[in-house]
Amino acid sequence: MRNDIKDKAYYLFSEIGNIDERIIAEAESFVGQRSRKRTVAKLVVCLAGGCALALILVLTSSLTRTLLQRMGNIHHHNEVRLSQVLLDSRDGNYKMCSKEQLDLFDGKAKLIWRYDDSDTLYVLPLDERQASTINLHVGSGTNITAGESQPVQVWLANGNGTTVSPYIKASKGNIGYGMLVDYAAEIEPNGFLVRYVRELMSNENDNL
Repeated sequence: MRNDIKDKAYYLFSEIGNIDERIIAEAESFVGQRSRKRTVAKLVVCLAGGCALALILVLTSSLTRTLLQRMGNIHHHNEVRLSQVLLDSRDGNYKMCSKEQLDLFDGKAKLIWRYDDSDTLYVLPLDERQASTINLHVGSGTNITAGESQPVQVWLANGNGTTVSPYIKASKGNIGYGMLVDYAAEIEPNGFLVRYVRELMSNENDNL
C-alpha cells in the first residue's frame, strides 16, 4: 500500500515537473489579469463612493446655508429696529435743540437723533460706560438694501467733536468731526444695540 502511494506521488510530481512553462506563464498571466481587474473594480467603486459622498456634502452645505440665511432674514424682519424704538419714543421727555445749539465739544457723550419730517434734534446724555458700550456695536449689523430710506437719522457724539452713526459701517471715512454728517443707511444696527438704547431711553424717560 505504501509503495503504491509512493509510486503515485512519484508520477504526480514527475508530471508536474514536465508541465510546459508556457502553460504556467499563461496561468500566471490570467491570474494577474484577474487580480488587476479586481483592483481596478475596487478603485472605481471607491472613486464612485467618494464622488457621491462629496456631492452629498456639497448639497447638505448648500441647503444648510440657505436655511440659515432664511432663518436670519426671518429673525431680522421680526426683530424691533432702532428706528422703531426712536419713533415710539417721539413723545418722550428728552432734551431737544437745534443744530446750531448743539455743542459737540463739551466733553459729554450723547446719542442724537432727528426725525425725517423735522429739523429738531433729540439728545440722550450718556455716561462714559454707556458711550463705550454703544461704540462697541456701532458699525455692526445686517446689510440693508441700498437706498432704503430710514424715518430717523441717528448719531453718537463722543464729546470730543467726533460723531458716528450706527447705521453706517465703521470706517475712518464715516466719522464726522464737528458736525452731524448726513448719510445713506448701509446697515441695520444689531439687536443688542437696539435693546440697549431702548433700555437707556426708558430709564431716562422714567427719571424725568
